[in-house]
Amino acid sequence: MEFNRPDLSEEKPHILRLELDIDIRLKELWDGMSDDDEFNLDRVGAIMRAAYATGYYDALKETDDQSGSLLKAHGYHMPKQAPQPTDPEIPPAA
Repeated sequence: MEFNRPDLSEEKPHILRLELDIDIRLKELWDGMSDDDEFNLDRVGAIMRAAYATGYYDALKETDDQSGSLLKAHGYHMPKQAPQPTDPEIPPAA
């Protein structure tokens, strides 16, 4: 299967770097499939969910001084965290 990438010469470098990071995650998962695994939409969906979960897991592992490192490395703004409630009876905001 061949995929021809459209001309992205007008895109910003930070978008291209982010795409590369995501492509690397997908490639690692794709390589984990055996040759006899059937290529179908369910399989592709499973790989995409696993890549998302891996990224989420990596973000949760970051220490406070590393927080948002992927965003910062790609030139994105780091959003402020919601304030935590001080009253233990109040559940945190979703």
